[in-house]
Amino acid sequence: MHYFELELHMTERQQIIRQKSRGLLRRSIRQVWRTTHEYTMTLLACMSLAG
Repeated sequence: MHYFELELHMTERQQIIRQKSRGLLRRSIRQVWRTTHEYTMTLLACMSLAG
C-alpha cells in the first residue's frame, strides 16, 4: 500500500515536471521567435537604408 502511494506520488511529480518543462519550452520558443523577428526587421531596415 505504501509503495503504491509512493508510485502514485512519483507519477504525479513527473506529470507536474513535464507540464512545467513544456511551458518553459513554449515560452523560450516564443522568446527566441520574437528576438529573431526583431533582429530580422532591424536587418531589413539597415539593408533598405544602405541600399
